[in-house]
Amino acid sequence: MLYTEWITALQNAAVDNAQTVQIMRVLRNRLLGHEALKLYFVQKAGLVGTLTRFMDAAALPAVQREAITILGSIAHGGTRELDALLWHNVPQLLLEVVRRADVGSEEGKKLAEAGLRALRIIYRHTATPRELPFRPEYLGTLLHLLESNELGRIREYCAVLIANCCDQTDKQALLCEKGVPRVAVKMALSSRGAPYSLLEASLDLIAALTRDNLTGVAQIANETALITMLFDLLQRKSTAEIRIFAALCLANIFQREETSTDPRIVTILLPSLSTLMAGDSPVRARAAEVLALLLTDSETLQVAACDADVISRLAAMLKTPRSESECEAALLALAVVASYKEECRRLVIDAKVLPSILTSMESANVGVRSAACQCTRSLSRSVKNLRTSLVDAGMASPLLRLLEDSSPLVQKTACAALCNLVLDFSPMKETVLKEGGVRRLVELVGSTDSDLRYNALWALKNLLYLADTPIKTATMQLITYPRLQQLANDPAMLVQEQALNLIRNLVCEKEQDVNEVLSCFGQESLIKLLESKMASPKEEVLVHSLYIVANSCTAASAIPKEAALESDVIMKRVASLLQPGQPSQLQLASLWCVINLTWTDDTGSSERITKLRGLGIERMLQGLLRAGLAHDVRDRVQTALDNFSALDPPRARPENRRTN
Repeated sequence: MLYTEWITALQNAAVDNAQTVQIMRVLRNRLLGHEALKLYFVQKAGLVGTLTRFMDAAALPAVQREAITILGSIAHGGTRELDALLWHNVPQLLLEVVRRADVGSEEGKKLAEAGLRALRIIYRHTATPRELPFRPEYLGTLLHLLESNELGRIREYCAVLIANCCDQTDKQALLCEKGVPRVAVKMALSSRGAPYSLLEASLDLIAALTRDNLTGVAQIANETALITMLFDLLQRKSTAEIRIFAALCLANIFQREETSTDPRIVTILLPSLSTLMAGDSPVRARAAEVLALLLTDSETLQVAACDADVISRLAAMLKTPRSESECEAALLALAVVASYKEECRRLVIDAKVLPSILTSMESANVGVRSAACQCTRSLSRSVKNLRTSLVDAGMASPLLRLLEDSSPLVQKTACAALCNLVLDFSPMKETVLKEGGVRRLVELVGSTDSDLRYNALWALKNLLYLADTPIKTATMQLITYPRLQQLANDPAMLVQEQALNLIRNLVCEKEQDVNEVLSCFGQESLIKLLESKMASPKEEVLVHSLYIVANSCTAASAIPKEAALESDVIMKRVASLLQPGQPSQLQLASLWCVINLTWTDDTGSSERITKLRGLGIERMLQGLLRAGLAHDVRDRVQTALDNFSALDPPRARPENRRTN
């Protein structure tokens, strides 16, 4: 029979005729394993649209089942096949089939199972919209089937479908509200002796419910029988899939601080992940991803992971990756391992991965390039690495090239990696300056992406930290002061924070720098900007604003000091922070404002001290000294009081003033 005849036969076939079943069965067998033929039928012959006619409730269950099986086979294809399925609304048609199937009968069970199997395949594609199965009319059916102990494969497919579609916190919250974690735990515990696929599905669902979800974790973490089973699965001769799912569930659960002290994390989970990352493991990339998840923000576990020999495993994976996903996963895991402890960073460097990181920066894969930047960023947190290994490897130039990458994600991570490379003690700062790094960073500051503006400003801020005056001047010629003022009022609060920190660094150290900023910015404009930040809800914005005041007051000229004193907004905020119970960093910033305003070597200091006394500042300092203070805050209070006492008979001078 010619291909066109198959379609004609199907178009003319009755939906309630047993002969239709035979036609479909022959077509199904003909298409099996022939991807090119499937694509021809989909694109040229309109097969998907033809098959949807047989998913109507009026069609024989056997006819529906055969049509669904062919659609499931088509779903194994690529983007073009998926587009056709979505265009003809196949996911919703399949959900309707499942919803109306009578699972109390054998025929109904077979129909529901076929529909769910096809849905599972369709929702493996990340491009499939995830909202439809969470509509109340469909979710209710899926949850009902999930709780039915007698429906083995149906439960399995429901669990996988729900897990694949549970991609947002509101969906997790809805499932937790409906008690799905309890159902998933019960399903996992009762799956011993059942096919491995049922256990995999239950663990997949538990992992989805506990991913970055404290509510889901809280409902599951106290299930000691489940936790014990998960650790047992890691020690048994389970399949690699089962072990990786068990490890993922445990990593999600033990991200909670109160449960992360379980000794089995170190004695069982970490060694198991190390084994799963071995050379012949089929789940190396996923094991590295789980490891990164587990170690994030935990210095203790990062050190323990190094003891479990994970670095050598990750290094081997990075040097000989079997796929781009393995390369990306290895880089991200190494970035996490090296994020805190110097000893861990040294082990990563000793594993001789820097050439592989450099090569990864040239990858055609966006994720790999971004991960290479993240790994470099972690390693650059070490002053020793900045002065030796990273310099020798020549990391700066490739990162600068990535600032012009076509991917905003890569640009962001490249900016973040450069932040440490441009600090004053880094030899690579010179490379960044010589190769036009400042110009490229300034261009990114103009991005519409707030994260990119933030990272670019962060790098520029670090570049200007303790920088020589010519570098500051040249940088500001590119940024310009009007644009810097706009950035200080950016809609994104984090961008404001970095812009103000940059200004703080501009007015740090040299009087020449202070005078240039006051001249170019304008004293009045700067004061208005700082006044607008005194009520900021973000503590860091207020801290940097206060240090701009303090640093500006180090100039020999009385003008910036008088401007600060004449600002009721600034002085009231300074006074309010000289009360017990305020955050230490805000108290310190306010104290430096007072110290520099009262520095007795400066012209007009006695008049300013008198005015501050009139505002009650000295009395506040005396009260603060009687409160329980951190050592550095107490020292600064004493320095400020010494300045006030300078109007009295001569006494020993306080320590030298400094900028911050």
